[in-house]
Amino acid sequence: FTCQMPGQADALSGSRFLALDNLRDPGNLGTILRSAEAFGLDGVVLLGDCVDLWAPKTLRSAMGSAFRVPVYRLADAAQLKAQLAELGVLMYAAALYSDSRSVVDTDLRRACVVIGNEAHGVSDATLEACDGSLIIPIHTAESLNAAVAEQLNAFREEVDALIAKGEAKERALFTVIKRCLKECRDIRFDGNGY
Repeated sequence: FTCQMPGQADALSGSRFLALDNLRDPGNLGTILRSAEAFGLDGVVLLGDCVDLWAPKTLRSAMGSAFRVPVYRLADAAQLKAQLAELGVLMYAAALYSDSRSVVDTDLRRACVVIGNEAHGVSDATLEACDGSLIIPIHTAESLNAAVAEQLNAFREEVDALIAKGEAKERALFTVIKRCLKECRDIRFDGNGY
């Protein structure tokens, strides 16, 4: 059978995005797309030399989300920053600096979080374009896998969006956790682990 590959949109639309700065692992990209769909993000932006969206491993790990999540490919962070500014959306880098704010204490209802390359993090040029940097509080590990970091940021964005619609914080947390558990239960695995 064949399927039509969706076209990529030119201009961002929405208020909650994730940007990937030179991400290289196709499995990470697919996992990130699946999480972006599960948490209702408005799109994923591929910056610079990101892995191929249509690579077989990306598509397998995306479990269909590559066809449902808006994906934008931009040359650099300057283009992204310009489009986000038109939408009134702030851009944060997931990066460990002394002045980084905790993702737990940051309102992500109108935000784009940039996740960096697995080996090198967010590039200097992209960091300069960002409005600030965020950290995910962790205990003793040096860092998180790029896909895991995205999932936690997307979870926070979804909770903030529900709170903005008037739900109490505890109810918003419960709603998002319940939806995540349902997503996990609905995934069917074959002999190849997909």
